[in-house]
Amino acid sequence: MAGSGGAGVQKVVFRRALPERLQYVLVKLQKTCAFFSSMQESEVREFLRLCRMESFDEGSLIFQRGEPGGCMYIVVSGQVSVVPGGAHKHEVRLGPGDAFGEMALLEVAPRSGSAWAMKKTVLLAASAEVLGAPSPFLRAKVMTNVARQLARYLREADAFIEGWAKEEKEEKAAPATP
Repeated sequence: MAGSGGAGVQKVVFRRALPERLQYVLVKLQKTCAFFSSMQESEVREFLRLCRMESFDEGSLIFQRGEPGGCMYIVVSGQVSVVPGGAHKHEVRLGPGDAFGEMALLEVAPRSGSAWAMKKTVLLAASAEVLGAPSPFLRAKVMTNVARQLARYLREADAFIEGWAKEEKEEKAAPATP
């Protein structure tokens, strides 16, 4: 196990068997988190062994835009605010079962947004090490799930852009008021 990170942050790394107190996390994740829905219990266990659990106090910074992206996160409990690109008007609130920061598994690049714990929050942090898992089935499922999550984000971005473009078109077509 690793010690405490910064103020209000606790990091726990699973090296061998999962601690008994976290067995409930395994069952909860399979039921509530789309990321794990296609995985068998043994695959979720293997994934969890490659992760670390991090706890954040309310208001704690999880990561900041521009920092190196070393891992993706899955919300176990609490609430996270993610602000892509630093624009607060596009804040996304995430809760238990939601994943974020997946691009860190695919590329070595700075974070494209910032994330904060909105209340006491527990996260699973998975580094690119999960892509080197001994099980080729687990590696394939992780990549498939990351791709699905990113595709969902693209659909949401498309819908946002479409709505914005429609508003712009309507504003230009509206008669000017004197």
